[in-house]
Amino acid sequence: MNNLEKFVPLATAIISAAALLGGYIYQKDKEKQADIRKTRQEIYSRLITNITQRIHFLDRIQQLPEVQEAKGYEEQYLVAIKDPELSQNVSDQKEIAALLCLYGTDDAIKAYVNYLAEGFTEYMHPRAKTADLGTLILALRKSIYEETRITSGESNLAIWNDIDSFKKLKKLSQTK
Repeated sequence: MNNLEKFVPLATAIISAAALLGGYIYQKDKEKQADIRKTRQEIYSRLITNITQRIHFLDRIQQLPEVQEAKGYEEQYLVAIKDPELSQNVSDQKEIAALLCLYGTDDAIKAYVNYLAEGFTEYMHPRAKTADLGTLILALRKSIYEETRITSGESNLAIWNDIDSFKKLKKLSQTK
């Protein structure tokens, strides 16, 4: 029994050290995940700001006589890209998209690609303003918050303050 009593303090020390090391590793993992989540939030915020700014710039630029006189989307784009704010916005978009691909979740990247496919890639294309930004925001939100009860329609309503969308949402909720 004497030999066994000698090992009890050693076993206790080993178990305590293992528990302490396990707790340390767990805490560091939680901190790393929090840092990644914060980085994602910053990137997603920059992405949405970039998109909404571009829509604003395009609205303004499309009113210019030289853009209205241009024939076809390519010529309109060549005129529009001379605008310094739009040019900077396009440049920023490339950096933000690279960061999204580095830090974003697979679902967030796919949502952005789908958003681009809906019409935002052609800068002067009339559908550029109708791509579903709410669906993109919802996908980004889900990659930050595991559960969300917000719909893409509600996101679009919050962004665009579109009363027609609000009426459609109200009708849909009444039929459910």
